[in-house]
Amino acid sequence: MPRFFSVIAILLMCVPVYALDLPAGISLDPPENLDLSYQIVPSYDEEQEVIARWNGEKLQYYVSVEKLPPGYLDAKSYLTGLARDIGKAWSGINLGKQSTYTTASGLAVSVVEFSKPAKGDAPVTTLVVHFITDGKSSFVAVASPIAPTSSTVVFNETVQLFQAASITDPRLVPARKAKSEDELVGIWSGEESLADGSKISTIFELKSDGSFATTVTLAGKDIFAATGVWSKEASKIHWTYINASPELPADKREDEDHIISITPTSITLKSTTNKEHVFNRVTGNANKG
Repeated sequence: MPRFFSVIAILLMCVPVYALDLPAGISLDPPENLDLSYQIVPSYDEEQEVIARWNGEKLQYYVSVEKLPPGYLDAKSYLTGLARDIGKAWSGINLGKQSTYTTASGLAVSVVEFSKPAKGDAPVTTLVVHFITDGKSSFVAVASPIAPTSSTVVFNETVQLFQAASITDPRLVPARKAKSEDELVGIWSGEESLADGSKISTIFELKSDGSFATTVTLAGKDIFAATGVWSKEASKIHWTYINASPELPADKREDEDHIISITPTSITLKSTTNKEHVFNRVTGNANKG
């Protein structure tokens, strides 16, 4: 994919990288030997910019960087869960090279290579994942090689890249682009009557950092409380419970609701049991985040 054709260059918004403050909150000072740009790669995402590594006019790999929601501070726990989730999506997974290092600014980083075995005409698929933390907040950087780039090259070069990483001064973080899930951010409340006439109430807060908190009360008494992370895909909300009281069994820590309708003041969700629930906005909106 030539990057200097004028029309394509404009569409990709190719920007050479010298020093970069990423929207995720990570600052990089890339080594001069890496030919990098910060741009949109349509095959990855048509809106989100990523770090692209070039060899002349050939794309070698790209790297996406995201800040993780609160609660993800342990590298081993996060990477183990990621391996499980990727393994489900890929129907099998191999763990390759693994390492740890500390950045010049003191951030602790764990890096793991995941690969999907070749099957038939499909080649091996590889991801190199860096878990970056200062003990208070965490970030994940995912490097995706473009064939025939060696995963060893990607592993070594991205370690070199993130060894110069630091947490960005919040005042320097670029403004985040609006996303479709922004309309869900805020506090929502709903109440329903049970067969015996008692009232069950649910209140939950969806935060713009991808975390949530919820409390359920029955006849005015708390019967359940939880925190975790949420995400929106198409017309569905996916929930992952991190902490819950009473504690949830392992097979109940993930859930999904279908969004039937949403307005600025209300939302109707259908659960996996096909029951619809209506919630009204208490506070917060997409503009306030």
